[in-house]
Amino acid sequence: MNLINIIQEVVNNFIYETKIVVDDSTFPPQKIDPTQYDAENDIILVKSSYDTVKDPAGWMVHEKVHAKLRNTPDDGKQYPSNSIERAAYTEQFKYLKQKGYTFDQIFTIPTMEHKKRYYNILKNYWGK
Repeated sequence: MNLINIIQEVVNNFIYETKIVVDDSTFPPQKIDPTQYDAENDIILVKSSYDTVKDPAGWMVHEKVHAKLRNTPDDGKQYPSNSIERAAYTEQFKYLKQKGYTFDQIFTIPTMEHKKRYYNILKNYWGK
């Protein structure tokens, strides 16, 4: 690996890890989730009240998949059935399984409760 490749890898890793913590009151008001990937600026916005270290609901895992796939077009299906969300939820669910959750238990996590309306779609991603 040459120096240019090493530098590019370091830059890509830095961008992949970049997040901006914002005050809850300035977070996009329509957004219930505590995180949001901003593809235009290639950053992850995080509500200040969300613990990104413990990441209790795996939202940082979810958003990092968005960041990793930022140049990948989705298949055009509606949320959460599109290919990018499927990939993001699949990784998030792997993380939650490692934390000992069952599929039904994830909806008891405060920042996941509102996703229960997608129960049947999300159930398909749990086993992947």
